[in-house]
Amino acid sequence: MRMKQKNRSGGGKSSAAAKRPAVRIMNVLIVIMVIALAMTAFKLINDLHYTRSTFFSDENMSYTIEYEDFGSLVSSYFNFHADQPDFEEQAGECGKIAQYTNAAFLYKAYKQAGLDDYADCQKELMEDALEGIDDYKPAVDKINSRLGLEQ
Repeated sequence: MRMKQKNRSGGGKSSAAAKRPAVRIMNVLIVIMVIALAMTAFKLINDLHYTRSTFFSDENMSYTIEYEDFGSLVSSYFNFHADQPDFEEQAGECGKIAQYTNAAFLYKAYKQAGLDDYADCQKELMEDALEGIDDYKPAVDKINSRLGLEQ
């Protein structure tokens, strides 16, 4: 006598049919992850292109002054300065603000360290940079107040 075997997967379905929903879910998750990876790669490439193609100029850097992000302004200034031979003419007034910010920071650091000769040199650089600043005079006041420098 042969006995009929019961289907152990339950519900009368075969085991392959029981696995299908799990496979479908995994396939959907894989597709979502591939799309997310592609979007991330696109954003990274776009950001790299933007970083390389953006030139330091009044038009491009004025927002950093408006948001008082003087550290980024100085960093961008020196990053672009190294790559461009005729940078000084093209940097404009934002370049002068970056020069002033850098000199003011170093002036304060040298003064606090008691290195008066170095501080005096930075003070001269601050004054040189001030000669080229017209529209961004309020930014100079903000830099001085943040650093605790008198006018």
